[in-house]
Amino acid sequence: MLDYKLLEALVMVVEQGGFEKAAQRLFITQSAVSQRIRSLEEQIGKIVITRANPPIPTVAGYELIKHCHQVGRLEAELENTFDEQDEETFSTLSIGTNADSLALWLLPSLQDFYSEHKIVIDFSVDDQDETRTLLQNGIVAGCITSNDKPLKGCSMTHLGKMDYHLVCTPAFKERWFKKGLTIESIQEAPAVIFNSRDTLQRQYLLDHYQMNFSAIPTHQIPSTEKFLELISMGSAYGMVPFLQYRQKLKTHELVELSEVPKGVDLFWHCWNIPSRQLSLFSEAVISGAKEYLH
Repeated sequence: MLDYKLLEALVMVVEQGGFEKAAQRLFITQSAVSQRIRSLEEQIGKIVITRANPPIPTVAGYELIKHCHQVGRLEAELENTFDEQDEETFSTLSIGTNADSLALWLLPSLQDFYSEHKIVIDFSVDDQDETRTLLQNGIVAGCITSNDKPLKGCSMTHLGKMDYHLVCTPAFKERWFKKGLTIESIQEAPAVIFNSRDTLQRQYLLDHYQMNFSAIPTHQIPSTEKFLELISMGSAYGMVPFLQYRQKLKTHELVELSEVPKGVDLFWHCWNIPSRQLSLFSEAVISGAKEYLH
């Protein structure tokens, strides 16, 4: 049987980024933290963390961290069950999502959920290709991702598809794409992406124009709202969800540079554990996706 004091030490070392800070949070000495990690490794017969700076969990370490978070989730729910003041007590769920989903459809989908349940959500935001890693590492209990590969011990549901188009202002199109999307114009016109891990436009241009994205002048703005604002200012073009720009399309503030969208399938992954809070949240996400995605 696992000793949860040892697991707690592992989790704290990873979360705090080192043995010294973990010791401060646990109110024990640094050598005691090291001893707990060694004892855990002896107990399971595997190395759980690399002695790097910051320390990095091994595959076994990630599995133990995820297990520790899952047990903590179940224990918190059990405490709420026996708490006479349960209706006054909020529980917390950690959820991973991409920024576009959070900004465009996820929060409206959760309006009833927030009003009906004593649950607060701790969102971790990353690219839709990366949020699954948060779940795999035990950082979140569920995530919205474009990855369709289910994880061991987790369930997966297809939420629907978000369509992205290359868009810009009419003036930007007149200046940079007067002859349409050509290799020459793509190489010269300034684009915008969310961050360095945003591969959506890179893949689109590779699929349709065999373009090397590194040759393109590119802004990086890690904000869904400011991303569109930069495009609406006439300073760049980029891949934007139809949900976000459709009103500006109607008013002719923006135009589509290509009629062919880039469809991104989204999936809901979550721990396969008997958690009432997680089940309620999953139902809200899946129901909301049916309304906003296709």
